[in-house]
Amino acid sequence: MSNLLKYLNFISGWVHQYRADCHTLMNQGLNRNAIYEKVKDLPFRLQTEVYELYQWRNGGKNSFIPHPDGWDLASFPSLEESVESAKDWDGSFNLS
Repeated sequence: MSNLLKYLNFISGWVHQYRADCHTLMNQGLNRNAIYEKVKDLPFRLQTEVYELYQWRNGGKNSFIPHPDGWDLASFPSLEESVESAKDWDGSFNLS
C-alpha cells in the first residue's frame, strides 16, 4: 500500500469516527478500469497517485472534512468534473 493510500485511509477512519455525518458525503471510489475509460481521451496521462485518489473516493458531494475555523479543508471534485475541467483548460495559469 502506498503512503498516499495509508494517509487517505487514516483520514477516512478519522472522518468515520469523529464526523460520521460527513462520511456519507464522499462518493464511492472507482476501479482502475473505470478511471482509465473516463480519462483515455485526455491529452496527458494521469500519475499513479491520481488513480489511487479516485480509487479511494470519487470526490466529495460537499465539504466532507470541515476545518475547525469553518472552511472546507479537503473537498475535491469527482473524476467526471475534473475531466470536464481538463477538457476546458487552455493550458495557461492565471495566478493573479
